[in-house]
Amino acid sequence: MATKNISRLTSVVLPAIVYVVTIALFFIIVQGEKTPIFWINLIYTLFLETGFFGWYTWVRKEDTGEVSPLLSVIIGTYGMYYVVGGLVVMVLFSILHLIWPDCTSIVWWYVAVLLVITVLWMIPAVFMTHADSTHQQQINNLQMSTADIRSLSTQMKSALAGAANLTTSQKTRLQQEIDSISPSRLNDSNFFVIKNFIEAVPNGEYDYLLNEIKNIKASL
Repeated sequence: MATKNISRLTSVVLPAIVYVVTIALFFIIVQGEKTPIFWINLIYTLFLETGFFGWYTWVRKEDTGEVSPLLSVIIGTYGMYYVVGGLVVMVLFSILHLIWPDCTSIVWWYVAVLLVITVLWMIPAVFMTHADSTHQQQINNLQMSTADIRSLSTQMKSALAGAANLTTSQKTRLQQEIDSISPSRLNDSNFFVIKNFIEAVPNGEYDYLLNEIKNIKASL
């Protein structure tokens, strides 16, 4: 319960407080008429804060295995460079606007530069996230398949224990055939095929069993 309350505090309450304080500070610091630069700075600042809280939520996903620690570090570092670059652009164009308040083209250049650096930041981030997600899924699948191989190996040992018509060397050979199955080639379909084969082991003949498991492995 305490963990859920802390999670709600960091994901909802804290961002809301930061947004309110940011907006209040902008209106307190800038008195009088609000120029387009003011609104752009306010909106962009809120965007950067949203990015920060989004990244923080992203980092917490490491515990669930959805995100690799390496990607979190890369995205965090990459995001920091983007934030610093965005702040530099914000300050630069704010100064230019103070020097030439009547130059409307500054506003359009400001928006254009912000859009460009944002796109240049987002495109690599999206590709890195997709690549990491695919890699993590492959790792998860391999771990599950490895666990399935262990399960099949245990079932085979139990089945061979009840196979009175097989010699020790024959049992060892059949066990090795199961243990040597590559986890990367195992899926739900052939898992049940192998499981059915193992269930037939106690009553099977050695030559038939050996050929059968070799055929099954060749089809993986």
